[in-house]
Amino acid sequence: MSYYLKEALSQYEKGNYAAAIDFAEKALEEEPENDAIHVMLAESFFALKNFAKAAEHFTAVLNVGEINGSVLIFLGMSHLHLGLLEEALDDFNKFIKLFPRRADGYYSRAMVHKAAGRSIEALADLKRTAELESNFPNLQYYLAEVNITLERYDAAYRQIKKALKENPDYESVNFFFGFLSYKLGYYKESIAALSKTIYLDEKSDTLLYYRMLAKKELKDYKGAQEDADLLVKCNPYFFKIIKKGREVPLVKIVVKENGDLDMRTDVPDDLKD
Repeated sequence: MSYYLKEALSQYEKGNYAAAIDFAEKALEEEPENDAIHVMLAESFFALKNFAKAAEHFTAVLNVGEINGSVLIFLGMSHLHLGLLEEALDDFNKFIKLFPRRADGYYSRAMVHKAAGRSIEALADLKRTAELESNFPNLQYYLAEVNITLERYDAAYRQIKKALKENPDYESVNFFFGFLSYKLGYYKESIAALSKTIYLDEKSDTLLYYRMLAKKELKDYKGAQEDADLLVKCNPYFFKIIKKGREVPLVKIVVKENGDLDMRTDVPDDLKD
């Protein structure tokens, strides 16, 4: 083993991916057909989120070595991160043809379908994943997410409850649990879940919106008004209100006791009648 390859392996094992790449590229000059060096480079670039270079080296591995299932998965994920959905789909189809009993192929293909907006196909692949490996990581979360897009809220609620047991502190899980609880009329449950993930920043607007609605349904108009005020503070453009072709900000949402929301906007002088 050459000096450069030894150093590349050492840096890679320590998680120093940039240094590993420097040494591995020098090692590759000495052994251009060594697929292990391409794998190290590909995985290092992938770890650094340089998915174009990762895809380049994963492809090189397939060209110089035997078909490797893990390489196909990583190549497909690289293409997915790059938005090359057809290439990613082709990678995962090849993987599934070679390894039809491995859950990760169907799960990965589901991510492509989900990214492409093909919810029915994504759901089918996630169900196949569950058949092959019921405890596959994050499976219940993505089953719930896809079912939400299909407005199958009862099924999504059951799945997100399972995901909540697996990842009780995961913000997205708590948000979906809060959202689904609201949709199904479990308003107290919704408020409790949404309250765990509200940090009063620009990302909290949707959470505040659904918590406001849940409080309104419980006739907690004071609490709903407090959330309405926070929502306007976090994002005055949340409702996309257009006046004479221009988007205008909210200055106040008034929660009325009949359940209506009175949207009050800040209209610039040049748009006023």
